[in-house]
Parts: sequence; structure tokens; C-alpha cells
Amino acid sequence: MRSHYHFFIAYYLVLNRLSPPPTHPLTSIVLPTPTVQHLPNGARLHLLANDAQPVLRLQVVLPAGKRQEPLPGLSQLTARMLTEGTATRTARQVADMVAFYGASLDCEAGPDRATLTLYCLARHLPTLLPLVVEVLAAPTFPAEEMRQMQTRISQNMRVERQKISYRASEEMNRQLFGEDSAYGKPFDEAAFNQLTTDDLRAFHAAAYAPAGSELFLSGDINAYAEEVATALGAWQPMAEAAPVAAAPLAAAPPTT
Repeated sequence: MRSHYHFFIAYYLVLNRLSPPPTHPLTSIVLPTPTVQHLPNGARLHLLANDAQPVLRLQVVLPAGKRQEPLPGLSQLTARMLTEGTATRTARQVADMVAFYGASLDCEAGPDRATLTLYCLARHLPTLLPLVVEVLAAPTFPAEEMRQMQTRISQNMRVERQKISYRASEEMNRQLFGEDSAYGKPFDEAAFNQLTTDDLRAFHAAAYAPAGSELFLSGDINAYAEEVATALGAWQPMAEAAPVAAAPLAAAPPTT
């Protein structure tokens, strides 16, 4: 009998959807303030410590998004190719090392910026940090892996364009910002598949530079902040290159 009683109490507490949950007035919200360090190579390192769990996140944010790309799709392909081979590691070796330590390493590009994000147990950061620096500063953009990546991205975009929600969003952005803006320009599959490894290397040299980048280290970081500052403070661009120009946020209004 007691077990049935507990079952119905649990059912009422967990599954009852007739009564809304109780509400409480909002109290003051105090957000932590990060510490900011200016590194010798021009990057800024933002530190936010929280040792509630022995994990951390390291994120590198660069002005290397769609607004800065000189060719359609170049920013996305460059970001996705960062982990596909470096000066000392193949794509398989990069993936195996990240998986061995139970970490996550993702590289993406959006309209305004590119990001490289590492999640890991704090104690593994000293081992994974050299890999992060190498992926960031010394990718090789192997041709075979690049062609495979182009194929995967193109196939994914074909699937997305069959969805009404995607097509509606694409058209809304085109109408709002214009086709010549970073936000309104549609994906050009033909131009995307014509990109070469030389295009990626040139864009990486121009856009993936420490000057202007923002670095964010958060979590259980007190024992590792100095090590991160030293490693990423020594990061230098692969080659000297002219900075890339940003595309307009929106198309200029027509003149009459």
C-alpha cells in the first residue's frame, strides 16, 4: 500500500500538467566580472574562474567570418578545415587525441566571426593546449580532406534548402540585408566548390592573426591561466598578409 502511495505522490509531482509550477519574484542578479589580460601579440585574454566542476572552456574568437571572406564560403571552409591536418598531425591524429582525453574541439564560422572552442577536464589542458595552438596557427589544409569537406557541406546545404523554414529564413535575410551583405548573401554551391587550398591558406594568413582576436578561458582555470597566457601570447600568424576588408552589414539603399 505504501508503494502505491509513493507512486501517486511521484506522479502528481512529476507528471501533473494541470497546475502551473509556483513562481517567485526575481531577485538581483550579480554577474561575475572577467579579468582581462592584453597579450604581447595583440590578443586579449578574458578569464572567468569557477571551480564548481573540474572542467573548463577555452574559446578563440577571430574576425574571420562571412563579412571578411573575399570568396563565397571561404570563411566556413577555412574554419572547418582547421582540424583536418596540421604541421605535425593528420586529421585522424587530431581527432584521436581529442577523443582520448574526452574533450571537444570545434571550429565554426558565422557571419561576423570564426570560433575555435575547446571543452575538456581542467587537468588535461596542459596536454591539449599545444594541439589547440597548432590547429589555430599551423593548419595545412590538405587537398583530399578539403574536397571531402566541400562535398559534405554542399550535400548538407542541399538538404537544408529542401526545408521551408530554411528557405524562408534565407529569403527574409536577403530582403532585409540585400544579397551583397554578409547576412543576406545566399550559399553559392558552384563558387564554394571552386575554392582551392591556396584560397584557404591566403585567407588564414590574413584573417587568423592574434591581433584583434579575443580569447576566453572559463571554468576551473586558476592553475592554468598563466600557462594559457604564455602559450597563446606566443602565437604568431603564419605569414604577413594584408588585413581582410569586411563586407557591409547591409546593402546600401538605392539612390534616386
